[in-house]
Amino acid sequence: MATSAGGGVGDVTSYKAAHDLSSNQYRFIQVTAANTVGSTGISGTTKCGILQNEPAVAGLGADVMFTGISKLVMGGTCSAGNRLESGTDGRGVIADSGTTSFCNAEALEAASAAGDIISVNQVAFINTSATA
Repeated sequence: MATSAGGGVGDVTSYKAAHDLSSNQYRFIQVTAANTVGSTGISGTTKCGILQNEPAVAGLGADVMFTGISKLVMGGTCSAGNRLESGTDGRGVIADSGTTSFCNAEALEAASAAGDIISVNQVAFINTSATA
C-alpha cells in the first residue's frame, strides 16, 4: 500500500502521461497505450483509475490509483454508497440505474454539486444498480 500525494491510500502505479493532464487530478483516467495513460475516450464502459498528480507535459509521470481510498472530482450530486462510473470528462457520476456499466468507485461521502471533491473507495465491478 502506498499513500498518494492527495492523502489517499491504495495501489498507486506510475505511468507516462499521454498528453497534458494538469487539469485531470482526481479524475478518472485510462490506459491508452503501453505504460501510458490519458483522458480521451473515457466512458461508463471503461475501466479507469484515478489520477493522483498533475503531469503537465506528455511523457511525465502520471500516478494512477486503481484500488484504494482516493479523492474524486464529481460531475454531479451523489450520496454515500452510490456506485460511480466515469463521465466523458473523467468526473465521477452515479452509475446508470437499470443498465450494465463498469463502475470504478463507491462514494464514501455525499457530493452536493458538480465539482465537489469527495472520498471514494476505488474498486472495479460490473454494476446493474445505482446503489450498493
